[in-house]
Amino acid sequence: LVVALAIAGRVTLDLTRDAIATTPSGEPVYLHDLWPTDAEIASAVAAAADATLYRRSYQDLFAGDDRWKRLPSPTGTTYAWDARSTYVSRPAFTEGIPAEPDAVADAIRHPILQPDRDVRAFQEVLVDLAGRLKFPAFVTPEGAPKYTGYPDFIVNYERAPGIGFLAGWRGKEGTLPLRGAPNPKQWEAYIENEAFFTHHWADNQKYMRFVNRDYQQAAVEAGFIGKVEPLIMQIWSEPLQKFRLAGQGLYDGPCPTAPEDQARLTQYFDPLPTWYPPIGASAPAQSASPTAPRLEQAFPFSAITQRPMVMYHAWDSQNAWLRQILAQNFLYMNTAMAAQLGLKDFDWVWVESHHSKVRCQLKTMEGVESGTVWTWNAIGKQAGAWGLDQQASEATHGFLLNHLISESLPPRVGERRMTNSDPITGQAAWFDLRVRITRADESGVWPTFTPIQRLPDDTAERPRVLRYGQPGGDA
Repeated sequence: LVVALAIAGRVTLDLTRDAIATTPSGEPVYLHDLWPTDAEIASAVAAAADATLYRRSYQDLFAGDDRWKRLPSPTGTTYAWDARSTYVSRPAFTEGIPAEPDAVADAIRHPILQPDRDVRAFQEVLVDLAGRLKFPAFVTPEGAPKYTGYPDFIVNYERAPGIGFLAGWRGKEGTLPLRGAPNPKQWEAYIENEAFFTHHWADNQKYMRFVNRDYQQAAVEAGFIGKVEPLIMQIWSEPLQKFRLAGQGLYDGPCPTAPEDQARLTQYFDPLPTWYPPIGASAPAQSASPTAPRLEQAFPFSAITQRPMVMYHAWDSQNAWLRQILAQNFLYMNTAMAAQLGLKDFDWVWVESHHSKVRCQLKTMEGVESGTVWTWNAIGKQAGAWGLDQQASEATHGFLLNHLISESLPPRVGERRMTNSDPITGQAAWFDLRVRITRADESGVWPTFTPIQRLPDDTAERPRVLRYGQPGGDA
């Protein structure tokens, strides 16, 4: 093309339509007149190219000349640490950073306050049940329970000799890191050290660990990896390619027969990293008709929900101190977008998806993308749940976006309904939810359900408001 443009003397022409020169008689000459045909190219290659030429030229490519061969070099595919190396060395961008680049660390969670009633942590119950059900790892050869409780299980279980759940204070005397026989006082050692253990790697084990032989040998000994070998991240995923080939009917194995399954494998199982828009967003919004408006048109907002971070520190219950932080949730919307829709803080709004709708209270904020709304999950409760008063805020003001998320995608003509989940992982498509939002004339959350009835022996007072340190609450 460079030659063709040079012949033409300019670059402002369309080589598929414009002439690049003229013959002495004034006839136009086009690029396709000069371009060789595929047959001509194949004939020239066959006449000039010979596989033996390539073999001869490249067979010793990696052997090097005599000077290269005389250079001292290690053998194998990993490298021993050499402080003078310019390859297996500490990355320059980590110099001067006070934080440690890497270390082995683990921790335990243990009760700080002893309960004042007959209750057990769920971990204790699981270990007890596993022993009663005679799960192989939880019983002796005679069939008796092997562990007395959760700490006993964590300390004494080994997946391989000397390798257990915890890396700290191993060995009979509690002096070994990473690997060693179970230490009967290991749990207490963690408590004495603020529930935390850290093992610091030696300088020759800290960097370039994917090819660092010194680190990998230690990692094999600790049971972190199976063997010493280069750890190379593969961008191409062969399993995904096999699924795609199955969708195309080219796989030497089971292949789907339904057109919708074939299309799904072919489109989404890309062996290279890729991005695709939410599957539901391109589905018909209201009917199976292919001419129906798409979800992103009929439902202009993306809606996301996430558990509050505080719940991850007290997963087992919405206890008194958690309720002081969050006892109801709002739908959060970008301030400017709310103004465009004529909405303001504490308005009651309808949030509708193609599947269902909920009514909740709105709050505005600057720190949310204009096309997105969000809320905290797991706050809304059925009246009477969790030992709360039927008029507790979780029941009267809390809500769940779960009601809006369908198990299946909207139907398509001639296809069975597909699951509303990620096609590769099967994860429910919580973050693919599309909604529209309108002002509600009524107040109060919707939907509501029949209150949960008390158990026969439950006669305790049920508070609407709980204050930490006041078990009776304050109604």
